[in-house]
Amino acid sequence: MKKMTITLLLTSLLSITYASTLVIYPQVSANILKIHNVSTAVKKGDILVKLDDSQVKNKISQMQSLVNYKKLLLDDALRILDEENELYENTISKKQTLDLAKLEAQKAQFNYEVQLAQLNYYKNEQQKYIIKAPWDCSVSKIIDPRNATNIYNSKALLEIKSK
Repeated sequence: MKKMTITLLLTSLLSITYASTLVIYPQVSANILKIHNVSTAVKKGDILVKLDDSQVKNKISQMQSLVNYKKLLLDDALRILDEENELYENTISKKQTLDLAKLEAQKAQFNYEVQLAQLNYYKNEQQKYIIKAPWDCSVSKIIDPRNATNIYNSKALLEIKSK
């Protein structure tokens, strides 16, 4: 409970007590691995609910492998571009061959950046599988967790109340 004092017309004092309540809903569909018990005191930033993130972890691992592969292709395309540029400067190669090498390098750069963006997207998605306390609070109620993490028919997971 927080107390707030308001001064009215310089002489009267009014004391108001309020409690903040928040109902927690999941953002993703997953099995519940951990959920805090009722009446448990929780500090700001502590984990209230942990959902199974194994699928997103697998996707991150897959994306990381693809990023590494696209980086190798980019490095190879840049090496070929350097070689073609040197050959062109020594008048051994045509301008058209150099232009094609530039296009291949740009294509490889684009593919690498797209793959990197997808990896970052899944890393951000992974954060949705852990619900942390927004402030010091206590769990006031655990709502029936059956089917709670179905995002197409979501139900509240729990209710927290500020101290």
